[in-house]
Amino acid sequence: RKRVNDHSRFLHLGKTISRSIENNGLFQPVLLPRTRQTEYLVLIDETNPNSQLVKLFEYLAQELKKQNILIEKYYYRKEPKLCYRFNDTGSISLEKLFTRHENHILLIFGDAHQLIDKKQPVFNSEYMALLNRWQHKAIVTPVSFADWETKEKTILMPHVPVFPVDMEGLLLMSEYLSDDEHSSDITARLNQHRSLFYKVQGYHFETIKGLEVYCNQAKWAIRKDYRHSVNILFQWIAALAVYPKISWEVTIAIGKSILDRYDCGNELNFTNLLRIVRISWMQEGRFPDAIRFELLKRLDTENEKLARETMLELLKEIPAGEIKESSMAFEEKEVQQIINEFSLYANDPSYYTTYKESKGLFEKLWKDKKLNDPVTEQYFNNTGQDWKTTINATTTDDSITNVGVAEYFETNEKQDTILSKLYLWLCLISVFVLVASLFALIILYKWKTGTDRDPNELAYIQDVLSNML
Repeated sequence: RKRVNDHSRFLHLGKTISRSIENNGLFQPVLLPRTRQTEYLVLIDETNPNSQLVKLFEYLAQELKKQNILIEKYYYRKEPKLCYRFNDTGSISLEKLFTRHENHILLIFGDAHQLIDKKQPVFNSEYMALLNRWQHKAIVTPVSFADWETKEKTILMPHVPVFPVDMEGLLLMSEYLSDDEHSSDITARLNQHRSLFYKVQGYHFETIKGLEVYCNQAKWAIRKDYRHSVNILFQWIAALAVYPKISWEVTIAIGKSILDRYDCGNELNFTNLLRIVRISWMQEGRFPDAIRFELLKRLDTENEKLARETMLELLKEIPAGEIKESSMAFEEKEVQQIINEFSLYANDPSYYTTYKESKGLFEKLWKDKKLNDPVTEQYFNNTGQDWKTTINATTTDDSITNVGVAEYFETNEKQDTILSKLYLWLCLISVFVLVASLFALIILYKWKTGTDRDPNELAYIQDVLSNML
């Protein structure tokens, strides 16, 4: 929010009077430059629209706006030569952007590798001429400082200041931009805080082991007790697997639920969101089936229930009529709601009794193979009970055991068969009692209305009928 000097100047009356008094009444005007609030032009790399890095950059820009920082936001795909606004069909070139925002500070949110010449490892001369029009500019890269290589250090940095998007990098950028001389050595300053940065390259994010090692870098997330240790950050990531797609809203909502359970809601912050979106498949915006399946297997049951409850809340927030009932999106929403409701009902039918209807709906989808979610099907199948799910069944001795879907429905069918037979016998007995009662009443009526009957004989028959009933 620092104010900067404008090109125009104005007469400062107070200082002019003071100066004139000091000069024994000789008029000497004092002209001062007008100042204006610093404005920023932000270009966000949206090469992959579903990349969670894009969502993080949007979140950062939104937070800056909340602090009354003036920001004009544009996007670019593949090449920054042409930019566009959100939901704007047209595009605008960098040349026209300069004519509109020449006094802005230019910030490029992305790794900016497109600025490097494709034929040789040097800064592209065309981009250099375009970017040099802006007096103040910087690159905010998602690449962790611990992973910086030649591209960042040797090619980009000499021409445009580069800062990692980590909080330490943003603070350094703020300090750098407020220094009119720009005399500080960025790399040297970052090296002073090297221990605060962590490596991202080299981890196999499509394996459980790679993810666990990566999450263990976050020391705050490790909780130990006399039973076992748990990494809250890993559980947060694993909980995202209850939904088949990568979504920023799901990441935030489920993260809040998981963190609140462990009394560390303050960890739902920019730093930890950055750590999550740096995972390769989060950057790509896709959920690999293999790692999603393994994450579900490693997800704590209570956290899974919490994640599914959160998903149901998110699905309920979709306004009625927002999605056409004939669309694929509506069908997907309905199926996801059935999956989550059934999962919770199968875990505790007494507590989640309101979801009972979804049991039959899920069974039909399961048998007709219309879940359209192979990972969930594989996870719930769990034929040999090799991992723990939310699905429980009551055995013959009234104990609760964790089972696969097939065994769950088979057990319920057996219980339904036994109950049906019991209800049938009770029904038959009731019918027999009813018929016998009616027959006895008819006989009793005839005896009472008979005029030639001996009263003693009639009393005897009444006693016999009473005993029968």
